[in-house]
Amino acid sequence: MTFNLQSLVPRHIARMKPYTSARDDFGGSRENRVFLDANELPDPLVGMPPNINRYPGNEPAMLKEKLAAVKNTDPAQIFLGNGSDEIIDLVMRCFARPGKDQVMIFPPTFGMYAVRAEANNLEVQAVGLDEGFFVSHEKTMQAITPKTRLMFICHPNNPTANTQPAEVITRILESFNGIVVADEAYIDFSPEKSLLPLLARHPNLMVVQTFSKAFGLAGARIGVAYASEEIIATMDKMRCPYNLGTPSIELAVKALDNHASYRLSALRITRMRDKMAQEIADMPLVEKVYPSDANFLLVKTSDANSLYHYLANKGVIVRNRNHEPGCAGCLRITVGTASENRRLLDAWKKYGSSGGEQDKTCDAAGEEQLKERRVMKRRSTSETDISLELNLDGTGDVHIESGIGFFDHMLHQIAKHGMIDLDIIVKGDLETDPHHSIEDTAITLGMAVLEALGNKKGIERYGFALPMDESSAHVLLDLGGRSYLKWDVVFDSSHIGDIPASLFGHFFRSFTEAAKCNLHVTATGEDDHHKVEAIFKAFARTLRMAASRNRSGIMPSTKGVL
Repeated sequence: MTFNLQSLVPRHIARMKPYTSARDDFGGSRENRVFLDANELPDPLVGMPPNINRYPGNEPAMLKEKLAAVKNTDPAQIFLGNGSDEIIDLVMRCFARPGKDQVMIFPPTFGMYAVRAEANNLEVQAVGLDEGFFVSHEKTMQAITPKTRLMFICHPNNPTANTQPAEVITRILESFNGIVVADEAYIDFSPEKSLLPLLARHPNLMVVQTFSKAFGLAGARIGVAYASEEIIATMDKMRCPYNLGTPSIELAVKALDNHASYRLSALRITRMRDKMAQEIADMPLVEKVYPSDANFLLVKTSDANSLYHYLANKGVIVRNRNHEPGCAGCLRITVGTASENRRLLDAWKKYGSSGGEQDKTCDAAGEEQLKERRVMKRRSTSETDISLELNLDGTGDVHIESGIGFFDHMLHQIAKHGMIDLDIIVKGDLETDPHHSIEDTAITLGMAVLEALGNKKGIERYGFALPMDESSAHVLLDLGGRSYLKWDVVFDSSHIGDIPASLFGHFFRSFTEAAKCNLHVTATGEDDHHKVEAIFKAFARTLRMAASRNRSGIMPSTKGVL
């Protein structure tokens, strides 16, 4: 079927000319220009950031360029909206006629599609998902009428958290002469890939994404639509001028510049989601926890209303989806912080327990034990850009990208044998050599460990030893606060795994200085690879032992102070 966009554009929209300001005639920066055209205040109020008194200039274009580079598309194929809600509304206003046309949705799904359709006087066609919450190509094709102009497919779907098969969406695109909007607000939490690559082959596809979820900028209100230049140009005619504020745009640019941290954050959320799903499955009233490709879980219970109000009374707010089609008995639960998730689970466990709840108080040592020792750290230099997430009380979850294979393998040892959650993404000058990447990773890791330890109250402080085949490593660690490395290791080879052997001692020296710890390392053996691996494993176990918490709430010290 041949797609004809102009057949969808109402006549009054086709005749419209976009609003322009005097500044649209002049590109470039604000420097050396006097702006007396927009009735702005000439200076910001006291305490306000510079230029906040001015309407946005070329900032949206800069954001589009950065997005285009990250998403491998053209800036002319990008529309920036005041949240995805503005995009949803504009698509309906641009490509459907009030009182005449229809919008197709697939419930249970995001409620805003129907709300905006009704607000724009458009008929809503609801084609329900099947029992597995999937779109049926056959039912979709049967439901299409000459008045069907738009389809909204939530991918992953809200509230069911599942993605739709790409082949089904492709078949719909090939068979439908309207616009298919794929809402990918949660795609960053999904193992399935975005539908963005399909844009090149399907001019009737629009992909909507957001900075509100994985980028953590819900308060900035930035939605993004990717589509053909023709679709984007039509929407630009209808867009209100300056629809995004300068602070929001600057935050989005900053988030893209810190792309590695966004990836690590999404990875952490998906891990927590999967662990949370396992724990929720054993809670009272739970009948099923549905698989999730998003940052939330859909949970079927035997009494959603009762459980919803019970949790609310305990100060835990979830979303009751009991009245959504196909979601009887269901609650939708967002993945929060580790402590927020624990509060949910602790309250849920007590549902229906007799005798009420006893208020529990903790002494200072107990409060210290409950604190989460998780750190997110970014360190940038002219040679490296390192993003790191560390949880000293983890289970060995690990994701490492340094570009140095053997080094990645050694960092895995720290996480797995230390039972530490550790995620690291390194962008370094490997075209020169691995020195800066290894050194700066050690510094960043040391800084993160020091920060995670906090005031060090209640930690064990001291360390361990380990054999490795014919090799043995002895690692002694003191987290007391004094920086010193004793390195008693000799390697026979100049390089181990393409890494200069001297860099391993340098790694631990850089770590001890950043972590402010005392570290003694001795290793012997016939195989240099085994010696290095033994060192990293022994270090991991040593760190685990020294950072573990005791019941006293104090750190061992005869001086009484550090």
